[in-house]
Parts: sequence; C-alpha cells; structure tokens
Amino acid sequence: MIFLHAMLLVACVLLSPLVFALVLEIVAALFYKKTELYKETELSNLDSASIKSTCKTAVLIPAHNEEAVIQATLENLVPQLGLEDRILVVADNCSDNTASLARACGVEVIERTNQLRGKGYALEFGVHHLESDPPDVVLIIDADCSTEDKVIEQLSRSAQALDRPIQAKYLIRSPANPGLGQKISAFAFLVKNYVR
Repeated sequence: MIFLHAMLLVACVLLSPLVFALVLEIVAALFYKKTELYKETELSNLDSASIKSTCKTAVLIPAHNEEAVIQATLENLVPQLGLEDRILVVADNCSDNTASLARACGVEVIERTNQLRGKGYALEFGVHHLESDPPDVVLIIDADCSTEDKVIEQLSRSAQALDRPIQAKYLIRSPANPGLGQKISAFAFLVKNYVR
C-alpha cells in the first residue's frame, strides 16, 4: 500500500507541469479574442496609407558559436533587405568564426564578451547598439533559422501597420532521419507555435 501511495505521489509530481500547461491552454482558449489574431490575408487588406512607403527595418540576430549555420541564414536574408534595411549580428561570447563569417556576408557585426551569457543579454546588447540609428521595426531572427522569401518585408509591414509586436509562425523542420527527441521537439513546436 505504501508503494502504491509513493508511486501515486511520484506520478502527481511528474504530471503536474503537464497539467498546469494544459490548464493554461484551456484558460487561454476561453479568453481568446479573435480580434487580436491577424492572418496574412487580413494584413494584406490593411489601409496602405497606414504603412510608410519605406520602413527602416533592422534584423537582429543573436549568435553564439553558430559558424556551422550563420552563412546559410545570412545568404537567405541579405537578398531580402530593402534599401533602408540592415542586419545586425551579435556574436555573443563566441569562441569560433561566427563573427568573421557574418562579416564576410556583408552584414554589420558586433561582438560581446561578458560573463553574463544568454540570448537575452545578446538581444539587449544589440538593441542598445541600434539606439544610435533607430529603425522603425526590429525583427529578431535566430542564427539557425531559414525563412521564406519576402519574410522581412511581410513582417516589417505587418508590425508597422498594426503598430504592435507580432510573431511569425516558428516551426522546427526535422532532419531526414530524425530521432525520437527531434520528432517530439518538432511536434511540441507545431502545437505551441502553430496549433495554439
């Protein structure tokens, strides 16, 4: 009997984060406001007068030891830049060639070396750097992301027209032969960032 109670207690402890997340999702669904969600078709119908003809956009990319992927990401993004746009890579506490590879792609790179580590600190460092020449819109893209064509223009115009923060659909693409952990991670991102 004691063993059964102990197992029940362990099960409750292990399942409580999942139950908490489920309760949060249910509460969010109950108080969901359709007016706060915008689909691409709705954004294309926004009054074009509310969108400036040129929107100065900065793409901020925090990068920690991303030499394996930074070039592919930048080669995808650089052709999407408008005349007023720029990409700022924050090479954060890198011990590899992230900064030099990013510079070779023709983008602006600043390097941060600090005991305080993490994406939040890198983003703060980048935002402070942008204050000297502030853009109209700041887009944050991870160093290992691949994006669709015209994503910079679409996100920038949408954020400007709505005058509020927005988030793109952010999913994980599994490799050719994914392991169980990769499948679970991709499914979790699908549920959290798309289905929800």
